Amino acid sequence: MATSGSTFQSLIFLILHDFILYYLPPADIFALGRTNRDNYLVVEAYVKRFLDINRYLLPYFPDLDQFRSLQARCQFLVSGSTVLQVFTRTRFSNPDLDLYVSLDFCDDLTAWLVSNGYGFQPTEWQPPSLVDALHEARSHDADFDAEYAAGDVQAVLNFFKPASADTHEHLKVQCVVVKTSPFAAILSFHSMSCLFPRATTSTYRTLVFNPHGQLNALAKYVQRGYKLVEPPFPLSP
Repeated sequence: MATSGSTFQSLIFLILHDFILYYLPPADIFALGRTNRDNYLVVEAYVKRFLDINRYLLPYFPDLDQFRSLQARCQFLVSGSTVLQVFTRTRFSNPDLDLYVSLDFCDDLTAWLVSNGYGFQPTEWQPPSLVDALHEARSHDADFDAEYAAGDVQAVLNFFKPASADTHEHLKVQCVVVKTSPFAAILSFHSMSCLFPRATTSTYRTLVFNPHGQLNALAKYVQRGYKLVEPPFPLSP
């Protein structure tokens, strides 16, 4: 049986480990875990507590098993500020959750959101009905927030859930409906595709694919401490 002294010592070591690892970038944390078995166990415990995306998804979806099952079936990807928080271990003010979904599965995903307490909130240029907004998303002349202007993006549908005793703040989920692959759409987005993890999560620099577009989105990340870096050569022919 552990004594009170050994329990206290273990708690002190846990606090010290957490304090040290907090200041290490993710790549260095995993490098430390490869040095020996003791450090591997320390890093494994830390990752489970602080680099677990479920901690950030739970406020949005209390039944994560159901959410993951839907994700597997509809093949959508989670992106946006919420995901970035996991790797930077920070909390942004007013984060949102972006779900990139193809046209083939947008009906299923939006219906599931509505059944879980989210309400569709159209923008000023979208029809008030979710059914009409989905129909418009399938057209070739759909209008959407310029923040998400990209070749594959067909529509951006905003969903909100009012604050509750559990969340204490309203929740926002954006369904980014794309023509083809959600992964390809994320890669074509303005800047925050994490192609360079150390720069994105450690030095807070981001490569800007299109410095003349999506100014609101770029300004949002500047306010969060990111430095915008333009490529020294054209990224497209």
